[in-house]
Amino acid sequence: MARFLLFDCQDSFTYNIYSLVLSVGHECRVVSSLQNETVWELEPWDLAIIGPGPGQPSTAGHLMKFLLTYYHKKPILGICLGHQGIGCFAGASLVEARQPMHGKQSQLVLCESMKMIIAESGAQIDFIKPLSVMRYHSLVLSKVPPLFIPLAFAVDDGSLQMMKHQDLPIWGMQFHPESIKSPGGSRLIELFVHNSGIL
Repeated sequence: MARFLLFDCQDSFTYNIYSLVLSVGHECRVVSSLQNETVWELEPWDLAIIGPGPGQPSTAGHLMKFLLTYYHKKPILGICLGHQGIGCFAGASLVEARQPMHGKQSQLVLCESMKMIIAESGAQIDFIKPLSVMRYHSLVLSKVPPLFIPLAFAVDDGSLQMMKHQDLPIWGMQFHPESIKSPGGSRLIELFVHNSGIL
């Protein structure tokens, strides 16, 4: 069992993510992006999820400070705004998507790197079929540094939807794995935990 810290960027989906983490057998504690490191360290934790939220990473409370503090210390999964924050922290650009994707479902094509991760983990994810996910965003990452390995792209607009750091246990998911329209979401959370090496 892993202990998650869920960094809430003031989003209504935060407790859906919280419920998803609990449903796959892990502990989870929520902290607000408006709180500082004193609260972050109140109790021990193993992995962090930086959740979705409005606006951009630079205006999401202490999001960038959180990354500065833990980027080289803890496994981190970024979801939606969190994914964008990880990319921007590493030097990527944030640009407007071809069209807003708020409440839109897309199919993902998994990269060979992701297929290898799935195969090595023994996870029950059918990577032969396109993976369905729910998206809520109008911005996307661009010019992502090569130290991040792409894991999946959207079929409809070609946008990067999943990535991982080549050396550190840091992942980003632009879509929402906690949505009922992302049926493989719980398995992806477990895949992140498995790949982080903490269990």
